[in-house]
Amino acid sequence: MKYLFLSPHYDDAIYSCGGTIYELTQEGHDVEILTLMAGVPDLPVPDTPVLKDNHQRWDIGDNPVVIRRKEDEQAASILGAKTRYFDLPDCIYRVADGEALYPTEESLWENVHPDDPAIAALQSLSIENVDMIYAPMGVGLHVDHLIVRNRAWELAQSGAFPVQFYVEYPYLRSRQAVEDAFEYFPAGLTSVKRSFSEIAMQHKIKAMSAYRSQIRSFWADESEIEAEVRQTFTVEGQFIEEYAFSTLN
Repeated sequence: MKYLFLSPHYDDAIYSCGGTIYELTQEGHDVEILTLMAGVPDLPVPDTPVLKDNHQRWDIGDNPVVIRRKEDEQAASILGAKTRYFDLPDCIYRVADGEALYPTEESLWENVHPDDPAIAALQSLSIENVDMIYAPMGVGLHVDHLIVRNRAWELAQSGAFPVQFYVEYPYLRSRQAVEDAFEYFPAGLTSVKRSFSEIAMQHKIKAMSAYRSQIRSFWADESEIEAEVRQTFTVEGQFIEEYAFSTLN
């Protein structure tokens, strides 16, 4: 079978679903991660506080997309997955009529800009010959996650593909954020908790650690990753990643 994981950014699918991805590839399935907001931005990039803050924290130069893609390719290879990239830039780079759509940290959350070109761009996204799509649920309300979620929900409702929605890390650290994300969907969305093995957890941690530019965004340093990830994804003594699917079709 072929499984397609839609990842808004370079790390989202592997952070959230790394255990599942590893288990699927080890079972002999064809797994591809399609990162959607993966494009190289046009120059000059917006001169905004949120862009400066992210570039400073990532500390990988003025063209971080190139390095972030290499990190992603390494992470996917650890799990045995393929990679593919769409040409939309991250929301911090997107503009309309010369103005940054998301200039501040506060603007990244909850409210998708009505002029965001990503909305129309995802309508043209070509998906074919897959048996299952995994898409972000929108936990945490990051605008890029919401745009991808909304398009995936359209696909799910059309019946074109079966879609499961994954609960995103690190936002799943807040159970309230998870519950809030469920409220977007109508009644009939069913939660599924998928367990994975110790060896899958080891590979998940190794893959997450490959995103070296992102470590300071979520942990004090690399030494904190393993303990925190093991604790976060352990439920009643098992390693668990959470998904949801619609029962309406």
